[in-house]
Amino acid sequence: MTKATYSPHPNATYRGNPFIESLGAPLTQSQFLKLGNVPFDNELDLSQVPCEHHSYYVRTAIDNLSNTYVIQDEAYRVYDTVRRMMESGYAKRNPLSRDIRQLLMAVEKDKTLGSGSSYIEALDLVDTKNCFFIAGLSGRGKTTMIKHILKLIDQHIEHSHYVTPSNEEVQLHQTQITYLYVEVHERRGQKAVLMNLLEAIDAATGENYQYTLRNHNVNSLIRAVRKAVIIHGVGMIFMDEAQNLSTTAKSNTIGNNERTSMKFIEEIFNRISVPLCFIGTFSMLDIFSKEMTISRRVTTSGSLLMVSCDEKGSFWKRFIKRLCQTSLLKNQQTDEDTLRRHIHYISGGIPAIATSMVKATMSYLTLLDDKNQDLSIKALNKISDEQFKILKSSISALREQKYYKFEDTAPMIMLEHADAQERREAVASKVDGQASALMQDPVKVKDEPINSVDATKNSIVMDEMTPDSFVSDLGHCISKKDSDE
Repeated sequence: MTKATYSPHPNATYRGNPFIESLGAPLTQSQFLKLGNVPFDNELDLSQVPCEHHSYYVRTAIDNLSNTYVIQDEAYRVYDTVRRMMESGYAKRNPLSRDIRQLLMAVEKDKTLGSGSSYIEALDLVDTKNCFFIAGLSGRGKTTMIKHILKLIDQHIEHSHYVTPSNEEVQLHQTQITYLYVEVHERRGQKAVLMNLLEAIDAATGENYQYTLRNHNVNSLIRAVRKAVIIHGVGMIFMDEAQNLSTTAKSNTIGNNERTSMKFIEEIFNRISVPLCFIGTFSMLDIFSKEMTISRRVTTSGSLLMVSCDEKGSFWKRFIKRLCQTSLLKNQQTDEDTLRRHIHYISGGIPAIATSMVKATMSYLTLLDDKNQDLSIKALNKISDEQFKILKSSISALREQKYYKFEDTAPMIMLEHADAQERREAVASKVDGQASALMQDPVKVKDEPINSVDATKNSIVMDEMTPDSFVSDLGHCISKKDSDE
């Protein structure tokens, strides 16, 4: 947990907001690269080890390659976007203004999503810049990149007092949670995903929302999640494995066992000015092609598509230099440039596959005589043929840029079209009728019976989550002027 220090924001729109100014100045690109890279731990002392055991301990050092990390070329752009999205989301949730109180009251009054959220809509918090998505091939490093970026952002910031631009000291006893990271492992129902979100909030805050609210229905959980996110000052939510979300049904039905759609998630958070980042495979392209409203919002902030790495790019050169720790071998002859080209060829430019192949090949070489310990084209081909044969057809597809054959996802065929207009026309013909339904259909709520005992428990719990109760938890002093108003 980090004690808040405030840097006055140069942008007048963001100035005077402790949630924003506690984030501090962003990292420069050089700082980001220095802090984000994880070096290879090659410290190996064999001086006290019998010779017959040397090769074993060398292989344990080779295993350390799994722990190293090289910043990808796209990473700084993602970091920069994430920081700006956080600031934008906090702009309408200043803990020192009426924003929080008004928002909590609106959440309490609104009982449904979508067009039924009239009180929240009246606050005009929806921001088209508050969605971003990252789609890429499996093994390309999407999740690893996001996790390393988040390590560079303090998740917990402890506030105690803040001095306003007018030099007035304000008490603000609150822990700010800058982000939540949630994985969607399978196509689960709406209640299960909401419980996952509460679990993530509990892990970040030390609260016990998930257990306390376990018997609530979906509508109650939506309100509870929204309130918890607001009261704990959550800056951004990252939804990984988002390809497991379903497309939106025409009826927009809400219920415990209803599939969780991207629109369902977006409606919960975007309307209360909490930015979202969806991360997943290219299967997400199919979802976005059918979610016209979300597609429009996401493309405003931009998106990132991660296919095979560029063999001549900066990242691949730095990655191979880090990966090929040939000093651990006794007779390295093949030069780095040759290895860079050939490893790209046999791995299809996918870092995870390349790492596995090089680790396996180097481990194999340590079992040979010293004179044969050369990480060469021949050695790489041998291990590729023997241990990675199952990947051959997929890697061949990558070489031909037929990405849809690498993963079982037909929507990736869209990447083969060079003309963006052609893609739009192909998608529009399928979603024209559905688009109006997504934007206009009323939300339908399933009746869910609750026995009298559970209803009593639920009533008590929800009373504890009223706006007044949450506002008191904020811990900042409200001036007499505010009270009179």
